Amino acid sequence: MKSKGLWRVAAAVLFGSFQVPGLAAEDAGERFSVTVGTKVWVNEWSSWYTPTISGQAEVVPIDSSTKVSLIPVVNLRFRDFYASFSTLLNTSYTLSGQALNSINASRKEFDANLGYYVLPGLGVSLGFKSLSQVFGGASYRWSGPTIGATLTAPIQGGFAGYGALGIGFFKMNLPAADLNSPVNSSLNANYAIGEIGVAYGAGGIPTVAVTSTAFTLGYRFQSVSTKDYKVRAGVGTNVNGSTDVRDVTQGPALGFLLRF
Repeated sequence: MKSKGLWRVAAAVLFGSFQVPGLAAEDAGERFSVTVGTKVWVNEWSSWYTPTISGQAEVVPIDSSTKVSLIPVVNLRFRDFYASFSTLLNTSYTLSGQALNSINASRKEFDANLGYYVLPGLGVSLGFKSLSQVFGGASYRWSGPTIGATLTAPIQGGFAGYGALGIGFFKMNLPAADLNSPVNSSLNANYAIGEIGVAYGAGGIPTVAVTSTAFTLGYRFQSVSTKDYKVRAGVGTNVNGSTDVRDVTQGPALGFLLRF
């Protein structure tokens, strides 16, 4: 692979969600390629919790310390079409908030996407995402369709800049262990994700059939805003009010890819 084409390799950034627009084909005759890799996401998670305070259910913010999550990815490309899959491996957190004891929590995610390169550096995709969070003895799950777009542009000497945006429209099933489950059914949630950074493309490893490699370094932001979460008044099914509750996860991310 010639050095002048390395920036195209750098276009294989690990977006994790709407996900991996794979390494761009170097030759017009190339028909199929497979890309595998991992993103290392150094992140902090801000969430919410529903304790009982003075006999009344409340919604309070909680935050984690910095954690490291691994996101393996696989991308299949045929000409300008691609399919990508990723999973955020189960990550444990300790969450705490004002006047609350620490809460042990965990989360994991899965993404599947189909995409098309409308231009050499511009890809669009449709996909499906599921996200699970466990804390306070309750397991919460969001899932739904996603729409994404990614853009890469060469800089110099194998470097490229990249940016990505995605949105999703989720349903959240409230677990019976949630104190407010008697007054809530399936809830709607808005999902958003963005990442911006720099990628670097390098040569391959012929002895193991790797045609090219790439490294990425960026900042990643993810938000899930669950709408109209009802808070009950004491016991029974009387409603004290409703609010939107939000989960935000963000931090720097480093990626490494191998293209076959």
